[in-house]
Amino acid sequence: MLDVLRRAMNNVEFDRSSSAALRNPPSVPQTAAAPSSTALVDAQSIARLQRKQKLLDLCLFVVDCCLRNGTESWWRQAVSLPFADIAQGVEHLKELCLQELVYDAGDVRSFCRAYEVLEEEGYLEGDDRGRFLLDLLRFVQPSLGRVEEGRKTFGDQLRSLATKKGNPGAVVSVVIPDDRSFSSFMELCFPSLGSDGAFTLLCSQREVTFLLSVCQHRAAEVEAHLRQRVLDCTIVCQPIPENLGRAAARGEVERDWLVGALQYLHLEEARRRDADFLSVNPNAIYAAGFFKQVLQLAEDKSEILSAVVWLPDRGFIDRELKRNETDGSASIPAGILTHMGLVVSAPASCTTFVEGFVATRGPTAHLRLTWTGKDHVDIYTTCHEIVFLARTSLKKMSRRFSLRPSAELDTILGDDAVPHFVAAEDGIVIAEFGLPPGGFDDIAGDPAKFPAFVARLLRPRQAAFFRQPVRLAVSRPADEPADDPADALRSAFLTSLQKANDPATPTVDQALSALNALHQYETSEYGLENMAGAIAEGRRLVDICPSAADDLDVAARKVLIRAAVNVDHVDKAISLANGGGQGTSFAHDFLVKMMELKAANVRQARRLRRKFFLRRSFAVMGSIAWGEAFVDKFMNYHVPSLLAEGNIPALARRKKVIHSIVTTERDRQRIVAHPVFRRLSRFAEVVFTCFPEELLERRARDKYNFYYFYGFLDHQSVLLAQALQAELYLLPIDIVISRGSLANVGRSLDKGADCCSIAGIECEPADLRSWLDGRARSKRGELDLPADELLTAAIAMPDAYCRSLVMSPDNQAFCRHARELIWPMRDGLVIHSIFMHPVAISARLMSRPFHPQYENVDYALLPRLLQHDGRLTVLQNAELAAAQFGAPAGREEFLDTGFSLEAFIDAHEADYAAQRRCFASRQFFPSGKVPYPPSADCAQEVALIEAALKRYRFRNEQA
Repeated sequence: MLDVLRRAMNNVEFDRSSSAALRNPPSVPQTAAAPSSTALVDAQSIARLQRKQKLLDLCLFVVDCCLRNGTESWWRQAVSLPFADIAQGVEHLKELCLQELVYDAGDVRSFCRAYEVLEEEGYLEGDDRGRFLLDLLRFVQPSLGRVEEGRKTFGDQLRSLATKKGNPGAVVSVVIPDDRSFSSFMELCFPSLGSDGAFTLLCSQREVTFLLSVCQHRAAEVEAHLRQRVLDCTIVCQPIPENLGRAAARGEVERDWLVGALQYLHLEEARRRDADFLSVNPNAIYAAGFFKQVLQLAEDKSEILSAVVWLPDRGFIDRELKRNETDGSASIPAGILTHMGLVVSAPASCTTFVEGFVATRGPTAHLRLTWTGKDHVDIYTTCHEIVFLARTSLKKMSRRFSLRPSAELDTILGDDAVPHFVAAEDGIVIAEFGLPPGGFDDIAGDPAKFPAFVARLLRPRQAAFFRQPVRLAVSRPADEPADDPADALRSAFLTSLQKANDPATPTVDQALSALNALHQYETSEYGLENMAGAIAEGRRLVDICPSAADDLDVAARKVLIRAAVNVDHVDKAISLANGGGQGTSFAHDFLVKMMELKAANVRQARRLRRKFFLRRSFAVMGSIAWGEAFVDKFMNYHVPSLLAEGNIPALARRKKVIHSIVTTERDRQRIVAHPVFRRLSRFAEVVFTCFPEELLERRARDKYNFYYFYGFLDHQSVLLAQALQAELYLLPIDIVISRGSLANVGRSLDKGADCCSIAGIECEPADLRSWLDGRARSKRGELDLPADELLTAAIAMPDAYCRSLVMSPDNQAFCRHARELIWPMRDGLVIHSIFMHPVAISARLMSRPFHPQYENVDYALLPRLLQHDGRLTVLQNAELAAAQFGAPAGREEFLDTGFSLEAFIDAHEADYAAQRRCFASRQFFPSGKVPYPPSADCAQEVALIEAALKRYRFRNEQA
């Protein structure tokens, strides 16, 4: 059975399709001179291996940020990890950063950290849009920091006192990113806002601050113009950095990002000033009386939202626009302005619009549906003009950054906000110049077009806002025909909107990809720090994955069942298995039985506590053995070595020992009948957990993975120790240990170790058995093995697996899945291990909450128990010496060559970070009979391999 422990890692059965050879990797940046190679370890590949690992760990950093930010839809961008193709992986990572860190979480700091690493690694070369976004958010970040601190300057305090004595404050926000916007603002927008003494009216009712962000070369001109035209207000004109302005002028997406980011800063500034917020679109013309109408509505409305109509060019309005030569203002009636916009905004009675670059814009993409009636137009939209937000509303505004506030008001406004969407009688119309980038579609009376359009609404509250139209009055010529839309078509539209209330759920492929990525996250440094969060998210993903009979084939259902088990969601796994019919019947019955045994062990723990109420401190010794061959090893060799002085007898003086043995009923009888059992019972309370023997045959017939099967059984002892809050000792039953071993381990636990681990020497079974049979035993059957004698003998009789781990040029059949590496020395063996079997676990770890992974104790139990603060001790200097009976021939895979660094790293790509850390610990096993020539490069080779195993832990400034 020792091969169970050795091969557990080999059979985890992760999707290896994503670990194929990298295609077209980017060139590695030049760094310091590479370390020199040895005859066995090629150092030239380390930089590429580190670069690959760094990209994976950067992706997991982003996943970590998503989980900690509560970003529930990160699964939309999830792909199987590690990346099969670095170039594609980089693009996936960028998309994850944009869609989830920026759009969903508004996490500017983490986005910048991730993109700065991409920039350092050369992954932003040729990505102008990515570089622009990084530059933009670097510009924004310091301002967000000041806002988060919430500090007010002395001038702010004076203004606050002034507004308390007089009119409330108001910030009028304007963003002018380019010459086009400048021209529109100066010639049409600003004049239309000033008609009928509007600025005087506004300033008479509010302490107004015009807050402008203007392209650098136009800032002074705009400020001078406003100072001439608007009296009795404060004007703050901030130049936009030239590099941002130039880049934004090259693309619509970049322009919208720049405008949106600056508008968000204006919103935050208004909140900081405790002022109302009004937004002005410099590319638009406003209907007459805009500020008057807004101020009237603001008397009892805290949030006023509208939508633009589009004008193809300025020539449309020249004949209707009335200019006042005295003050430079201009006016146009609301109904006429709406009518002019119908040519573009509503070319048919029912028209949909989807903004261009919708994939890049993600949840901020502008979607709208427009209904045209006789005397009005209804605009259902995801992108609103922010007409007015009261300071009381701003106080409740989310502190999450928004790259495009106009498209994310459902996430920005407080949960209790009930916006007023402009109605026809309000007289508020805003017409924007220019054709929008995107596509229009005439519904043409076909209700079948609605569901696909509505499916683009990604958030329930976004759909709720979308459901409430902006209604604008239309003044038509008397001879222009127009009809109201058919009631049946509108009813079909509203019905389709109901489905948008449902929370988004992943497809099966999306859920499984996300679970794969989440497993990679758990194995990383981030997962160690957030183990409970990783488990909770895994359970959530399993729960929301479609799992009806028609959703999953048998293969996918088995993957989902396994995922549920791995996140300790066994009840869900049982339900999934129950829904899979014959294809998953064994999994269902097996899991049900395992949970029955778990419940029995919990009851057993209560019984033991009552029985030994004076001994509240327990130590559980866990063993699993079935079948004649393994019961023979267990009772004839393993248990006798446990009974030697300094082992179970010493443990029994520290704790009440509970020996938990998992087996079948037939093998229980064999064990009880063995002569050594009575001696064992003197020192330990023996508890049997018996599983039905027929499960063995059914497992083989169903081809259920043996290591998952074995792991669940092995965990019964873990669960008993957990219920008792006891120390736990997990020794493979096909090993013998030296005398005094458990006493040494106990001392380590008493000194603060949370877990003790050790490598073992695997021996030729016949040779080890012969050597042990030749040892004298006491009359009571103990097998007393001094550490030095046991190690010398074991090292001299290695089996094929052990020989395949030796770092020597003579070894040309290296193990494909090596758990540890062995360097021969003149006086013994140096071993550096990755997979460390947990020999002993402290009561502290067993007493605190943790989630079993169930599949095997070697792979995930140790990291799940250690989490972020557990203390692992790798036993050294023969504190515990162990010799293992080798596994049957043919159970291992070997390379056709000697040691390969790349093959070794590839074999350990699914390791937990906690396991990789073990490699740094040097274990020395002394012996005067080492059957290999000594290594001359051990220290250098260990250092090279450590460098290749390195994992990265990125942190943002806040962390």
